[in-house]
Amino acid sequence: MTVAIQTLSTLPNKEIVFDFGKGTNVLHYVVGISYWKFSFDNTDQRIDTITLNLTSNSAGSQVTTSIAAQLQGGDHKMGYKNSSVTLSCVAILNDDNRNYTFGSGLGIPNGGRSSPITLCSSTPSVSSAFLSGFSLRYSGSKHHVQTIQTTAGVATDGSTGYITSQANMNDHSNNWAQNPTIDGGLIYVDKSQTGLLAQALPNQQAASPVSVKFPGTSLSAAAVMLQSLTVSYGSGHDHDIKHVGGGAPNWTVGGDTVVLDSAQAFMSDDSHNSQQNSDSRVSLIVLGIPA
Repeated sequence: MTVAIQTLSTLPNKEIVFDFGKGTNVLHYVVGISYWKFSFDNTDQRIDTITLNLTSNSAGSQVTTSIAAQLQGGDHKMGYKNSSVTLSCVAILNDDNRNYTFGSGLGIPNGGRSSPITLCSSTPSVSSAFLSGFSLRYSGSKHHVQTIQTTAGVATDGSTGYITSQANMNDHSNNWAQNPTIDGGLIYVDKSQTGLLAQALPNQQAASPVSVKFPGTSLSAAAVMLQSLTVSYGSGHDHDIKHVGGGAPNWTVGGDTVVLDSAQAFMSDDSHNSQQNSDSRVSLIVLGIPA
């Protein structure tokens, strides 16, 4: 059995292909969001819809993922010259291993949880959920935004797991997203396995590099998955949006260290208003494959 990781960046509303090489066979996989940035080209707008949804399937050595995304304010739709999505795929290749569980849940409502996922054991070395999509929509008309929150968590009961959800969008006039949801993925590894390692990186708001160490283990590859994003203009403030998003856009691997170019959530309009950093943050899971 081989565990493999690939990361690809693209424009929204495109299809990407993770190809793990000739002669390999993808048995199990998960695809998660590492980073997203949605923008209007020449305007800022009050918002009615922000969504990101992934549809994936596998055949042979490949996992194909279609990306559907919306940033919409009335008749104004997302521009593409300043928008992007970075996704990471973790796959088990060639030989099955019952000590790994990869799971997913779609359309999980705020405060809810996914259908039960049967776990490989009750003694994990890795037990991590991450975002693979979200849907935030005001009802009826567009509004300003004060705060956006999307979070994928994990809850376990013995050898049963669930992906949990927090999802909200609101302004300062008591307008809230109606029926907000997330899509989520789950990676769960029994403690007997050492082929995939994980380090949590909670509550980050850093525009400069962030280092994550896997002490004593040289890594051959790494991926960063977005678990939670909260971005806010701050208490008592709401504004239009021109740019919004967050996560980790790029990273490098050297020895036992993964260096993220940045780890942050961001939001801004065209009038020099931007997120309140003390109220904005991302939580990430950094996955590593030993060399």
